[in-house]
Amino acid sequence: MNDNQKKPKALQLTSVRGFPGIYKVLVWNEEKQNYMSPRLIVSCRQKPYRAVRWIRVLGKRKQQGRFFDRLEQARAWRMETNPESPKERSSSYTVKNLLDDWREWSKPPRLQKGTWDLYGKDLVHLKFLYDVPMNELTPHDIDAWLRHCLGPSYPKKSSRVSFLREVKTLTTVFNWYRERKDNLFQSPILRRHRTDAFFKAKPAKEDVSLSVEELEKFLERLRQHHRPVYYYLASFQALCGARVGEACGIEWQSVHLDFSVVEIKQICAWDFKTKVPYLRKGTKTGEVRRVVIPPRLVELLREWKENGVNGPLVFHNDGVPLRYNAIQSAYKKAYRAVGIPERSTHVLRHTFATIYSDQTNDIRATQSAMGHQDLRITQHYAKVAERNQRKAIQDFALGRSKPDRNIPPPEGTIVIPLVRKKETA
Repeated sequence: MNDNQKKPKALQLTSVRGFPGIYKVLVWNEEKQNYMSPRLIVSCRQKPYRAVRWIRVLGKRKQQGRFFDRLEQARAWRMETNPESPKERSSSYTVKNLLDDWREWSKPPRLQKGTWDLYGKDLVHLKFLYDVPMNELTPHDIDAWLRHCLGPSYPKKSSRVSFLREVKTLTTVFNWYRERKDNLFQSPILRRHRTDAFFKAKPAKEDVSLSVEELEKFLERLRQHHRPVYYYLASFQALCGARVGEACGIEWQSVHLDFSVVEIKQICAWDFKTKVPYLRKGTKTGEVRRVVIPPRLVELLREWKENGVNGPLVFHNDGVPLRYNAIQSAYKKAYRAVGIPERSTHVLRHTFATIYSDQTNDIRATQSAMGHQDLRITQHYAKVAERNQRKAIQDFALGRSKPDRNIPPPEGTIVIPLVRKKETA
């Protein structure tokens, strides 16, 4: 074996970000006079990763190290469970104690009841971590918890693709612990855990909004075959972009038909478990929103009011706020009847954003009507980026098929000829 084929003696280890206990291996290259990855040296047989872990042998802790060709192999080896007795946890403040304290602190009215109930649903999946002391919590515990949840024996809904929501909830709780309990606490949740939380490919988001023709068919079906309140409610959502909870919480005193303005001051929410509706002051963003409504909606609201609707609420059932499952049932029946794939009540808000931005070509006005604080959210709702690309692609002459390339450009277009350099002999 010549000198170039000998295994380098000088090694340097650099930690891999987000993977504690795993290191990249660099070897000294005499020719370059620098440390380099073994993969860049043709004759080098050194493996590019090294992993280190602690195991228990005969009651004593011992460090193990091994070299690997791939990062995935190193991580899998390091995460293997110890065949000996597991590490004993000291009795102290545990994750279960933290979750109990946080739930008590975050009770309504500090958090909205619906939000608080939703967090409670997420915490059910954290039982695996209950007995871990907070001062001993590490990224390995988060890895073990995710493996437990992603395993085939753990019960999951068929529609679920990840436990990302639970990772985010746990992040929220840990941030609270650092603010309220221990300022020196470092969260064990790493950036890669958000990716590791997925066990199925995330389905591509399709455009859920309706076209103008589909919307008109849907509304007409509601008007002819369902209770009038559902037709007027759906029209309100589709013509001003209100959330279903905002529409169901509107009172007549907040409707100013002479000025074509509706004020959204409260919302109707539904109990997470019982589904019983209740009214809640304030809005999702915490600010009162004034929405300018179109003439068609003004006429519909006048018509609805003249029909003898009693009570302070605009949309209700004998004075009681509408139940969400009843609204959704009416909408789904109308969708099926006109041959449209079933969608949720929120699709009408997406539909308003898409049609409004298309017909007005004013994304800022759409943002104001939707009540979004971030323009990017409005662009997501209205699918602005893709539609703008599809409009622009029609004027992209270079990308046209051959028969269309000779079509003259629109009048007023400046055409710059393509000048090629002369080839030298």
